[in-house]
Amino acid sequence: MKNTFYKKYTEQILFGILITFYIIIFYIYSLEKCYPRIGFAGVYGICIGTGFLFAGLFLKEDFKRLEKRNILKPFKKEKSSKRRKKTSLIVNHIITFFIGYQVAYVLNGNYNDLVENPASVIFSLHLSDFNLLYPIYGILLVFISILLSNNQEEKKENNDNKKVFFPSEIIFNFAVAAFVGGIVGAKLLYVFTESGNFFDKLFSTSGLTFYGGLIGGAISVIIYSKKLKLPILSIADCFAPILMLAYSIGRMGCQLAGDGCWGIKNNHNHSILPDWLWSNEYIGAIHGQPIEYNYFLNEQPNISVFPTPIYETSLCFIFFLFLWFIRKKINIPGLLFSIYFMLNGIERFFIEKIRVNPPISYKDVPNSNYLDQGIGFYNNGDIILNSNTQAQFIAISLFTIGLLGFIYLLKRNYDTKKSIKKI
Repeated sequence: MKNTFYKKYTEQILFGILITFYIIIFYIYSLEKCYPRIGFAGVYGICIGTGFLFAGLFLKEDFKRLEKRNILKPFKKEKSSKRRKKTSLIVNHIITFFIGYQVAYVLNGNYNDLVENPASVIFSLHLSDFNLLYPIYGILLVFISILLSNNQEEKKENNDNKKVFFPSEIIFNFAVAAFVGGIVGAKLLYVFTESGNFFDKLFSTSGLTFYGGLIGGAISVIIYSKKLKLPILSIADCFAPILMLAYSIGRMGCQLAGDGCWGIKNNHNHSILPDWLWSNEYIGAIHGQPIEYNYFLNEQPNISVFPTPIYETSLCFIFFLFLWFIRKKINIPGLLFSIYFMLNGIERFFIEKIRVNPPISYKDVPNSNYLDQGIGFYNNGDIILNSNTQAQFIAISLFTIGLLGFIYLLKRNYDTKKSIKKI
């Protein structure tokens, strides 16, 4: 009875939970404080994980809708070859050993190091502080995983005997593909477009650009969809509202952690709405509070700035609702994703107008390092060669691609209907 009720009202239940979640987050916003760390986990990581959770649940519902319309069809799963299984097993054991190794290091009195600088712990073998317990823990964890995997072997064999799968049954696979591709793309765009030491940037915990993640995640999902012989444009349409939702929740992490992607100075109230929607000091931010430089000489700390992550949280949630509720009325594959591109470009282009970000090019800027840190904002005294930011140029490109795609798809659909009438 309970399962029947959940299946019948799944979408309504998800929206109820989602709206409750947003109400709680906006209450925390109103406190005007940042909470960069919650125990072991960072609040930013929690928000990213929550975004993926909601995205996966809503994506599954949309996949089911298209399966009922026979747009997404079941597929046969190929059995893994023995060579592939062995390779996968070796990789899993290496990763398991590495996790056990790092856990032993953390338990050996180095928990504070992990909290203060996760990258230096995760991407190191700690040879200067080597202890025999580290590899022993790694081997022990591998042994435990072997025992557990043997117990699961029968279940896997039964699963392999299943002839067909529906796309909604493998949402986790799509999520992994999007996550891995997104992380790689986000990191690579940061590494190749920002100045600094290559390896320091590559192994830092910061430096994950949204547009790099969008490109990398899209490529991964396209490759995976082609492998399963699924209609790519229909899959893209399913991801359109989901990407807006995930980005909205991701921006919650930026606001709650105070990661430096806030707005420019604003000491004035602009409406009858609460002051915290217009100016914020980011007390307790992970990157320190906003700073203003007058002619790059006099520092003015503890200023109030536009809380741009709050605006992006709100705008992208509204765009998610818009895309989610019009998706059933659009029958041209790819059209919804084109609309997503245009909305994304519009939102990011205009938010950059009040957001702290260095322009594409500038010269003769004394003490310009603060521009790269993203905690100040350029004021009097710099000579701007191009006042637009990198994100704005990408936003313009996305809007243009979305508009051209929108026009092309409409025209192609019109020509197809015209041809059918002639026949």
